[in-house]
Amino acid sequence: MILTAAVFFLHGCFSDPARTSYEKAEVHLGEGRFKEALSEYSSVAMKYSSSPYGARSLLRAAFIYGAHLDDDERALKTYSEVIYLYPGTEEAATARREKARIYSERGEHSKAVEEYQALLERGAEQAERVRYQIAMEYVKMNDLKQARVELADLLKNQISGDLRQLARFQMANTFYLEGDREEALKEFEGIISEYPGSQISYEALFTKARLLDEQGRLPEALEILRGLEGKY
Repeated sequence: MILTAAVFFLHGCFSDPARTSYEKAEVHLGEGRFKEALSEYSSVAMKYSSSPYGARSLLRAAFIYGAHLDDDERALKTYSEVIYLYPGTEEAATARREKARIYSERGEHSKAVEEYQALLERGAEQAERVRYQIAMEYVKMNDLKQARVELADLLKNQISGDLRQLARFQMANTFYLEGDREEALKEFEGIISEYPGSQISYEALFTKARLLDEQGRLPEALEILRGLEGKY
């Protein structure tokens, strides 16, 4: 009995009030009570700004503004606060990614690129993924030449797997979007040859069929499409 009381006393002395409040906010969020969660997270961020829970709470508050309260402006402002108050942290990197995502969804692609570039300058994890996202923002801006510059720079690195396949496909796609059918066809054929039987090769085959159709080579296009039945 005495031992139990001692353990309880020690736990009470060393319990972290920031953690207690943060976990309370997490419960509210899990139950879909977003305003209550936001209030609790904001309280933690203000009272315990030097605690790790302060950074996490501010990040959570920004997430609620954007994802659940449809207030992108407050979300962007709060993500900026995370970046300013907690530079160099994982929370700051996440905040930049979220800012880039919001800007991209709003069609503000130049601002999205700025956030991704800032991530690279600060030594972002998965830097190749960030470079790919930058290239995709240029595609969305219809700046296809700059998109190719970014993709070519990415492909110079020793990347492999899905990311390399995606970068190769998007490189070919820039030529297609630009109207350079011959160069696009060459690029798609390279993908088909390098990754036979893969999902990306089926994507390339389908686009090749579209290119052939646009060139009036309907029998060749139909042959490709028949070969994709049950696969694509």
